[in-house]
Amino acid sequence: MTETMNQTQELYRRVFGTANEATVLVDGTSRAGIEAALVSLLAPGDSVLVPVFGRFGHLLAEIAGRAGATVHTIETEWGQVFPASVIEDAIIRVRPKLLAVVQGDTSTTMNQPLDELGAICERHGVLFYTDVTASVGGNPLEVDAWGIDAVSAGLQKCLGGPSGSAPLSLSPRAVAVLDGRRSVEAGIREPGDEVSDHPIQSNYLDLAMIIDYWGAPAPQPPHRSGLDALRGERVRPDPARGRPRRRGRTARPRRPRDARGCPRPRSHGVRGRRPQDAQRRRGGDPRRGPGGTRSAPRCSRTTASRSARRSARCTDGCGASGRWATTHGRTPS
Repeated sequence: MTETMNQTQELYRRVFGTANEATVLVDGTSRAGIEAALVSLLAPGDSVLVPVFGRFGHLLAEIAGRAGATVHTIETEWGQVFPASVIEDAIIRVRPKLLAVVQGDTSTTMNQPLDELGAICERHGVLFYTDVTASVGGNPLEVDAWGIDAVSAGLQKCLGGPSGSAPLSLSPRAVAVLDGRRSVEAGIREPGDEVSDHPIQSNYLDLAMIIDYWGAPAPQPPHRSGLDALRGERVRPDPARGRPRRRGRTARPRRPRDARGCPRPRSHGVRGRRPQDAQRRRGGDPRRGPGGTRSAPRCSRTTASRSARRSARCTDGCGASGRWATTHGRTPS
């Protein structure tokens, strides 16, 4: 289990373009990753700035507001993105603790440039979080080079994986914020463990505990990822396609297609799969014509019993015989 977890972390560091030790998976959909990042980095009363250029900017603002943060938004027309200068002016005006921005917004298909925002946030002492669910694997992302402090994603978009896990990576600066709110839960707490007066408000999405879980020599509660799920979440770069792909899966060969691109019917060499079908095709069958095709039409009236139909021949002149014939109330001949 631990070896698989370590391999998964290393593979996602390559996906995110980072060397962050705190690169983990949150058990849940991409929205669980967003909420884990925001509820862990923002304490009630903290200020957050959210540039909104589509539906998912509103989602970041909604989640941050429910975490008790003071939310400030700037908006632009849908189908547009923000110049870095506009975001910097808003940071100077608002003085937030965190800048939260979506890289690729599904609702508008727009991609917000992030390469200048990390340096702006560092100049003004602001943490920088981005949601890359719809863009990672299909668009450039360099977490370390761009100065991103926290990033979360999902598997169901460009990564082409199963929804249900949210990869997430935190810089040392973001981890330091979590350390200030770290609180070991009752029941597994030992003498000397940290207990915060203002703990992270979610237990399940507490990134401080999740990071401890992933960094432990033998993973312990409160989180216990399924091994099969972890194997499905592992990805590796696919040079031929230019994006990550799932590890450990073998693609099924495609069925042959005709000139129109339609799949050709599967052929098993003989009609059907039953041994008696093969025997009838080789040796002939009184109920079938040459090549195994039916030579006698089926009678529309099937009132005779099964034993009668086996030897029956229709006397009404319809041409049906054998199992498809009926006596129509007469004695089989």
